[in-house]
Amino acid sequence: MKSKRSQTKHVVKFRHRFFYGLARILFSWIFRLHANFHSKHYHLKGKGPYIIVANHTSALDPILLATSTDIPIYYVASEIIFGHGLISRLLEFCFAPIPKSKSLPDISTIMTIKKVLKEKGTVGIFVEGNVTFTGGLASMPFAIGKLVKSLNVPLLFFRFHGVSQSDPRWATKRRKGRSWGEFYSQMNPDEYNALSLDELNKVIYERIDANPYQENPPLAFKTKHMSEHLERLVFACPHCHSVNTVHGYDDFVCDQCDFTAHYDEHGYLVSKEYGKQTLIEVDQLVKDNYQHYLASHPDFELKGEGLWVEILKRRRKYHGSVQIIVNHESISIISKRKDQSFKVGYHELISMAVQQKGGLILYIHGRNTTMIKLPPSVSAYQFLVTLQIFVHRYKYIKGEVKNEFINLNDEHHTECLGL
Repeated sequence: MKSKRSQTKHVVKFRHRFFYGLARILFSWIFRLHANFHSKHYHLKGKGPYIIVANHTSALDPILLATSTDIPIYYVASEIIFGHGLISRLLEFCFAPIPKSKSLPDISTIMTIKKVLKEKGTVGIFVEGNVTFTGGLASMPFAIGKLVKSLNVPLLFFRFHGVSQSDPRWATKRRKGRSWGEFYSQMNPDEYNALSLDELNKVIYERIDANPYQENPPLAFKTKHMSEHLERLVFACPHCHSVNTVHGYDDFVCDQCDFTAHYDEHGYLVSKEYGKQTLIEVDQLVKDNYQHYLASHPDFELKGEGLWVEILKRRRKYHGSVQIIVNHESISIISKRKDQSFKVGYHELISMAVQQKGGLILYIHGRNTTMIKLPPSVSAYQFLVTLQIFVHRYKYIKGEVKNEFINLNDEHHTECLGL
């Protein structure tokens, strides 16, 4: 009969260190040569445990961070990455990422984190949860400080610089320019336990915030057709506020009012009307005006065509091309096969997100995770913002929230592992 000790299944294993070291050597050179990304190596004293928190600037952040240290990092990752069949199985075998579901409670995620730390492993958390669209922090959970205090291990802060501008989430082409990542600082439990939760949240926010517009000297990234696909982020005109009348190529132009701007090498939108504006500023302006536009247009519908993918626990099921229609009342997924079409009310929608650059993710009560893979001509970001506004408005009408308009620019609104 096996003892309890022999039956204990460890998360931290030697093979993870081996594959991590192999990947670090390989990808350090690949990203340096292909993307001009330079990692500043940081030697961690001892094997751990540690928690690493970082800003989230691209889908490749876990690999980029891995090139900066020599010990394996067990990342908290979306359940989406576990639905790629054999590729996901290899990923789990080699690196053992910690799954996090947006549609289920996070008890198992927290338990796995604690187990990794107990086994002297290091856990990596991209605090924002979602990759930034503008270069600024995408979001900041209220409860990250509470989570850190409950784990009570040394806390490391990591920053990516320039990555969000070298490969903007709204663009389809990489830009030439230097980017890098570095460990910024460390806090031990006795330091952060002396702070209140609000104070610790503020420290975390400030130490992972690598605003590209505050770099000195300014970062520069160039490519042909600098404004191409900028409408995937700025989907309404910053000047006349008309919706879906803008397009970008060499310049960023509105067909409604002839507003013309240029996206420059430092990441500013430059126009004669408003001078230099950061994308963070333009995004805030567009979303604020968009809310009032939707409130005054009750018949508005946002439509797009894409590939419907059902994400199961261990694989993906492809349902072919569909049309998605979002309006004030519901979400409609219309398939060529009528028996596969369905409609979702906002009371059924648990959460939504954008995966990488064009995957709209819907977490729906009673359904497997739904992804609509949209083409470059369609803004997944506009669908996300539209759904956020409509869900909030539904809650406002039901009396569940007090304010008619949601603060889409509040960077401190998300949850952290259900805490």
